[in-house]
Amino acid sequence: MSHSAALFDNILNKTQFNKCSHMFFNYNITKIMSPLFWLEIIDWKKEINPVYVSIENIYSCFSSSDLKKRQLTRDSFESLKYFDNEAILDIDKVKRKCNQLEEKLRTRFVKYDQFKLFNNFKRSIFEYSNGALIASRSVLSRIMNTPFEINQDRRKWTIKAEIFRNKQIYLYYDKNEEQNMSEEMFKQYELLKRYLFVKHPVSYHRKVNSVFDEMFGAGINIRLGSHYMLYTTEISGIISERKINTINELNSATDDIIYCDIFEDGEFSEDIINYNPIWWSKAVLSKAKQCIIASYDKDNNCIKDIYKFNMDKFDDKTQYENLWSPNAAWNFLNTFLQFVNDSVNSIPNEYRNKCVWKFQSFPNNQPFVSCEIVYRDIENDIISTIVDETTFS
Repeated sequence: MSHSAALFDNILNKTQFNKCSHMFFNYNITKIMSPLFWLEIIDWKKEINPVYVSIENIYSCFSSSDLKKRQLTRDSFESLKYFDNEAILDIDKVKRKCNQLEEKLRTRFVKYDQFKLFNNFKRSIFEYSNGALIASRSVLSRIMNTPFEINQDRRKWTIKAEIFRNKQIYLYYDKNEEQNMSEEMFKQYELLKRYLFVKHPVSYHRKVNSVFDEMFGAGINIRLGSHYMLYTTEISGIISERKINTINELNSATDDIIYCDIFEDGEFSEDIINYNPIWWSKAVLSKAKQCIIASYDKDNNCIKDIYKFNMDKFDDKTQYENLWSPNAAWNFLNTFLQFVNDSVNSIPNEYRNKCVWKFQSFPNNQPFVSCEIVYRDIENDIISTIVDETTFS
């Protein structure tokens, strides 16, 4: 054992871990073997008191105006898409657009880089961080929907946490996290989401370049229980007759923000419409007030149906269902963030920059989230690890 590894092992052995509890979910942090701890995923269908949630302001926005350099332009609205409200439920018009899109896919290479959290957002993050946890919408959505998989397929995820400047906690996907679809299918679905309902394929801000293949993102802050977080998200589009030029104008227009997604199995069923925690969580985290889901028949390359719902009425719709619960999602995310904080705080402050916290759901198919603390080579700069991960989804 190297001197540094022995030092870290000595630190772990001297650290005391206490049992912790939470008013909404009970869990134990138990020292199974150094350095492994567990968060139990318990039955979410039991009555749960809601945790305090406040999704606050959009504090910054970004356009993917320079894809070749893999950079975003901060506080730029060039890639913001304006949706055609009258055409959203016009299935014939959307089908025609779908056919047009097929031609574009055959005749044009569309670049889809996943943008890097730390590299593109670090200046904005440090202006607003104040000790906040930092993540992306896809990471938060995946975590908060974990309880609903306990009796389903138990899809595993691996999320890591690191510390920067002894203050900020960054949550990001493990780079080996498997993708659920091929790269080509991912590109096509992203094109569908960005193009089908757009009113102005040519941006209000630019007269030449099309915006359908570019990404518009935002940084948003949220208060959840005692936790303060910053996260990044893609915004699908907005219904607005006026051009949005400033952050204040975007915040004042949040009632018009749209979340759009593709349902790839072709036809909706009542269970599909009701059991949609992924759609709900991504729409909420995007500050969207309307959600549009297009059912796509990938075998025949056609749109079969469009489903639209208002997020303001969503809680009323789901409170009578026994399929999932928004309160359970928020409570589990809150509990997980406390688990992250407890795991980080278990290591003396002066050694935290040498650690990576690796969280994995359903290890060995068991109803837990495990936390393994891994010793990181002192020579590795934390930034090199963070920028290897992606943010938007």
